[in-house]
Amino acid sequence: MKYTSIIISLFFALLQLNAQFFTSPFPDTAPVVGYSLETAFPGLTFSYPNSVVTMRVRTNAFGDPLLYVQGRYGQLTFVNLNNPTNKVVALDNVANTFYVADSGFLCMAFHPTKPYLFTFGTETNKLAGNMSDKLIRWQIDTNTDKIIASSKTVLIDQVDTSQEHTGGALAFGPDGYLYVSLGDEGGQNGVLRNTQIITNKFFSAVMRIDVDELPTNLLPNPSSATIAHYRIPNDNPYIGITSFNGYPVDPFTVRTEFWAVGFRNPHRMSFDTNGDLWLGDVGNVRWEEVNKVIKGGNYGWNGYEGNEITTFKEAISNHNILNYVGPVWTYPHSAIAIGYDPRFIGNCIIGGFVYHGNKYPYLKGKYLCADYISKNIWAISLTPQFKVERIAVSEASPSEIYLNPVTGDILIGCLSPGTISKLVPANVTIGVPNTLADTGLFDNVSTLEFKSGILPYDVANTFWSDNAIKSRWFFLPANTSITRTSENYIFPPGSVFIKNFKYNLIQNDPNSQFNLETRFIVVTTNGAYGLTYRWDSDQLNATLVPDQGLDITINVDRSGIIDPTPWHFPARSECSTCHNSTPNFVLGFSDRQLNTTITNELGQIVNQLIDLSALGVFSNPVYSTNGIPSLSKADDTSYSLEHRFKSYTDANCAYCHQPNGPGRGDWDARFSVPINMSSIINGSVIDDLGITNAKVVVAGNTNLSIMFHRIADFYSLHQPEEYHMPPLGTHEVNHSGVKLLHDYIISIAPRTNWLIGIINNSHDEFPQENRINDLSPGSWFGLDDDFYTSGTYPSGFNNLASSIHIEQDEPSSNWERALTNGDRTNRLHFVVSETKNATLKIGFRKGGWMINGVVQSSTMPPTGNLHDIVLIHKTLTNSTIIWQGGINANTTLTIPLIVDSGPNTIEFIRTGPIVTGNSYWVMFDYVSLNTN
Repeated sequence: MKYTSIIISLFFALLQLNAQFFTSPFPDTAPVVGYSLETAFPGLTFSYPNSVVTMRVRTNAFGDPLLYVQGRYGQLTFVNLNNPTNKVVALDNVANTFYVADSGFLCMAFHPTKPYLFTFGTETNKLAGNMSDKLIRWQIDTNTDKIIASSKTVLIDQVDTSQEHTGGALAFGPDGYLYVSLGDEGGQNGVLRNTQIITNKFFSAVMRIDVDELPTNLLPNPSSATIAHYRIPNDNPYIGITSFNGYPVDPFTVRTEFWAVGFRNPHRMSFDTNGDLWLGDVGNVRWEEVNKVIKGGNYGWNGYEGNEITTFKEAISNHNILNYVGPVWTYPHSAIAIGYDPRFIGNCIIGGFVYHGNKYPYLKGKYLCADYISKNIWAISLTPQFKVERIAVSEASPSEIYLNPVTGDILIGCLSPGTISKLVPANVTIGVPNTLADTGLFDNVSTLEFKSGILPYDVANTFWSDNAIKSRWFFLPANTSITRTSENYIFPPGSVFIKNFKYNLIQNDPNSQFNLETRFIVVTTNGAYGLTYRWDSDQLNATLVPDQGLDITINVDRSGIIDPTPWHFPARSECSTCHNSTPNFVLGFSDRQLNTTITNELGQIVNQLIDLSALGVFSNPVYSTNGIPSLSKADDTSYSLEHRFKSYTDANCAYCHQPNGPGRGDWDARFSVPINMSSIINGSVIDDLGITNAKVVVAGNTNLSIMFHRIADFYSLHQPEEYHMPPLGTHEVNHSGVKLLHDYIISIAPRTNWLIGIINNSHDEFPQENRINDLSPGSWFGLDDDFYTSGTYPSGFNNLASSIHIEQDEPSSNWERALTNGDRTNRLHFVVSETKNATLKIGFRKGGWMINGVVQSSTMPPTGNLHDIVLIHKTLTNSTIIWQGGINANTTLTIPLIVDSGPNTIEFIRTGPIVTGNSYWVMFDYVSLNTN
């Protein structure tokens, strides 16, 4: 009988093999909304490291039109538009390019008459330990059409302490001058104080310079960032001025390069044929804007955002902004878009150009632009009546709109996955089923009985959806499978993921459940799109929600009181806010979410990952879950508070808040990232909501923890609705999530009296700690030390040298230490007063050497190994331990600390002959302190 049962189970399991396959009823591309997108160059991709940032056309010496495609990671390629079948690498600048957040190889422009290419972007600054904004001129080899790397000539080299708001647009005007757009350096609300200032650095402006250096033009005023090879057009608006915004200025310190000011992050700009300069300026937290840039115009940031006067504490008074020019068009961020048509919302404007071609008669004379987050593409009618229309929705996030001069196609470049598409008329795609019954996916719609081939699945930790009860299914195209990776799976085009939402019409009464909506995520070749269906009142079928979404009110009985509860059906463009390219579009279908126990369709209690593997779902199946992480539910006390907290942030935050994600801020919500490496605890915030000393999370203090306020404080003074997180699809407080956040934050032990300094007689070590000159060199207590008060402690940041410091934008050179002759020791001095024993970890690169100001490879030993660190001397109270460093380039020293052990000193000691001509340095990667 035992063996008969096993055989029957195997028989039914074999019947289920390949049961996940089903033919999709949905279009292969996103639903049409006027125009749709097709691949512009079949067979050609511009994937990593050449994701599409900018496109420009140059006609070569043979008359061939070449489309150059710039990737943010530092590579430039081109295709011949007469025969676009292959691409050629024109320049590889990857090794020099700094590409985090908004930074990278950002924009380019070809000189209109000379064989020069100009680029603007960010490069690694070895000395500052961060990055520099660089305007560079390159010479073109007219025989090969490649860029001569050795011809690199830097015009502007400016240290940039932030990785955000770099701006990045170049364009030659009809006057022959080069126009350059520049962001405000970064930080929320203009906190770095670079706006409405014309006597400091090259930020928050559009510049106009003469790269031909005509003798009738002027030399630039001296600047630490100016290398020159350009002049100032003699009619630039700020030449010779003695006041700005009503305040006196020295005309000899004015940045006479400026043409217009008051921009936050002007990301794309272009000239119309009539000479008008159009620009898209990325907004703060409320409004995106399109501007027409004029000479001497002041576009208001940070006293204005869009047409709205700003009220945050960093804002300059709008009364102090003269020559203010308002935007041509603004549209709201999704977080404040209550009552707005979702077809006209977004979070990151991508400026385009005014179309004058013949291929798209309806678009002639209209300004084209897009949004990187909502993926909406718009056409703005300028005359005779102003009008904005959404003409298409991209599947991937658009980063550039450009014109193919050979075919007349409007091209849409996408940063990820590095595709170039073209705009085509709407009638080339198939429509979407109008009802659930029309999809053909169900044996019985009203009972949600799916046809064979569509499989249910569950998740370990569910995304918060206002107490809705959710069920999930999926199917794949025939003869395909999903490839598992440690973070985000790779899904075959045609995969479909289904989620149904029910709601209790009587609070906590499962017998009162009512179907609200059923959503679909359809994976395509270039991305994914979403659809949602609203259930009819008779619960027999559901109807496709309009493209712009829908808002309704549900009357919920809460303890005998009828409570009108809002419910939002998302617009199709809103789906991409969460289902974006960073998590590969599909959420909740990953190792850590699927690694949970379920009862399968055979009634067996099984591990879901192993069960799906047995059904042939994965190309790399799971046979054992040993070593595979699993998320936990907020109230599952069998897991630690930290495990549950990390599970919560992974499910509810990580789709935006991770490297290269659309979320603002530098913290990483992924479960796989250790808490001390995530920049969550004591991590810097973009917007402090007016709370002094606020961080993402402050140990032991919910009042200073912005994450807590954004999730817990609905409609409070701290928390206007537009600042609430998650930003979409929720109107109710997640009480279990709030309790988890509270309990976790309170549980983190505050660190007190953490002090880091240097004991040495050298005057050049750590010279500008906290950006303040060391007034007492040679004395650790007189140094401008890192001092962490109660409730905070130092946290790592992406393993960068600057992560030793709570200020994440601090140049890493502040933490490099010269080991020159006669100055051989480098002591890291600290005082720790703990309520319990702790462990200190110091990570350092003993091969991270600097020679004559140039940082060498971290795996490259110093010359002849003569100047390597030979030992690390650790001194605790009443004890001395000698630790041999070994030969590894990257080393971590772990030091146990005893309660109230008093001062502790670490010495890094080198040996070797007298150093002449070179300085050798050691760099600290991180310092972390963890209680045992």
